[in-house]
Amino acid sequence: MKISRRADRKIEAYQQELIKTHFAEVDNMYRKMRGWRHDYRNHIQVLKTYADRGDLQAIFFFIYYV
Repeated sequence: MKISRRADRKIEAYQQELIKTHFAEVDNMYRKMRGWRHDYRNHIQVLKTYADRGDLQAIFFFIYYV
């Protein structure tokens, strides 16, 4: 029985470590996606502003050089 409990504790510790690692990876991906979403929205807003002004040259520059 002592061996079985020790093995159970090791397995449980390993599973907990896997869960922590998985959570950290998912959290990291979520944060990256939030950053990309933020940047995307800002880029779209800039392009809308240029379009509202009819500034095609600024749109071209933004798309190809920024």
